[in-house]
Amino acid sequence: SPSHVVAMYRRSEEDIAQLDVKKYAYEAFAEWSQAHPDKACPDKLDDLTQYMGTKTIDDPWHHPYRMFCGQNLPAGAKGGLAIASDGPDGREGTSDDIRSW
Repeated sequence: SPSHVVAMYRRSEEDIAQLDVKKYAYEAFAEWSQAHPDKACPDKLDDLTQYMGTKTIDDPWHHPYRMFCGQNLPAGAKGGLAIASDGPDGREGTSDDIRSW
C-alpha cells in the first residue's frame, strides 16, 4: 500500500539521520580530535565532514544538523561532542528529534 511505502521511506530517513548523528559524534569527532589535539571543539560542523565520507551537513529533511560541544554539551552526552537533527518536522525540541546521545 502507498502508506506502507511512505512509512518505510520515512523510517529509512530516520535511520539515516540516526546513523549520521552517531557517526559525527563518535567516529568523525574522534578522527578530527586526533588531527587537532590542540582544540577541544571544531569551529563548525563542516570541519567534521571530511571524516564522514560525505559533503553534506544537512539531515535527510534538508535541515542542518546541530552540533553541541564544550559549554553547550547536553546532559547525558558522552565523548565531548553531540549532534542533533530536528527530525521530519524540522522543529527543535519535538518528539521526532534525533540525537547522538
